[in-house]
Amino acid sequence: MIYNLGVAEWGIVINSILAVLTFCAVLVSMWTVIINSYPKGKMFLIEDETQVFPTYALKLYNKRVVPINIIQRGFYLKKKNSISIIRQNDKRVKIEMSDALYFKVQIAELNQILIEMDYKPGDELVLYGFFQCANGKRYEKHTKHVVVTPGIKISTKLQTSR
Repeated sequence: MIYNLGVAEWGIVINSILAVLTFCAVLVSMWTVIINSYPKGKMFLIEDETQVFPTYALKLYNKRVVPINIIQRGFYLKKKNSISIIRQNDKRVKIEMSDALYFKVQIAELNQILIEMDYKPGDELVLYGFFQCANGKRYEKHTKHVVVTPGIKISTKLQTSR
């Protein structure tokens, strides 16, 4: 019976409960330290058609205290058994907490490179944007891209007729 416990027995029960709570507090603090000891970023791929020269922009945002060391960034195409890098930058950059790194390329420049790679105007490709970290982690996003003859502006946004 729990009601007939003496003072000494209640002390044992309370000490056991406190030991379990202390163990839980230690686990939570260790989990917090482990989580905050590695970098984490959020990546965005933005198609900006509001400028004079439409661009694809990559943005990598650092969400943690640990800096992210970027060694490579750019765009590539995946083929059946290979990867073709279209545009890249190999300059090393360190992104601190709450900072962002951008990489932009003009869509007309991409189209010119793709035509030189023997793609035809009208071909629909999956274009990947990436940031490569020094620790081997790769952040990447993809978008569908239609090859257009340079100098012709085609909007990818839905247009309605009136």
